[in-house]
Amino acid sequence: MAGFAKAVCCRVAAGRNGPGFGPLGGYPGELLYTAAMSELADTFDSAFAKAVDLGNRLADKDKDADLWDIADGLLAGALQYWLYSRQPCGDPRCQDCMPISTAEGRMAELKRLVDQLAAESEYFHTPTDANAGRA
Repeated sequence: MAGFAKAVCCRVAAGRNGPGFGPLGGYPGELLYTAAMSELADTFDSAFAKAVDLGNRLADKDKDADLWDIADGLLAGALQYWLYSRQPCGDPRCQDCMPISTAEGRMAELKRLVDQLAAESEYFHTPTDANAGRA
């Protein structure tokens, strides 16, 4: 049980939930609802909302600012923080860190997460997309 507790602490402390693991160390598709899980969701939602609010404030402050430049700057900052948070713990046998134990592994996890978050966004498909159907 101590190994499980350590693994949960490693992922929770750094926000890790590697491939092949469900939330807080369960099997894929298995949800282990705990107070910690609720706190993690609240933290995610708060960080998400604050990032969007910051982008909106920057755009409102400078009406001539290029929205793409603001978004690229926010993304660069988020990427820097994400990479910082995904540094392996240093234990070569740590199962939680195995998927992110190399630069290539971190990039694979980042791409997986970007695909997931983009697909979940309300802005993923827009009526003005070049491939949007028109009647």
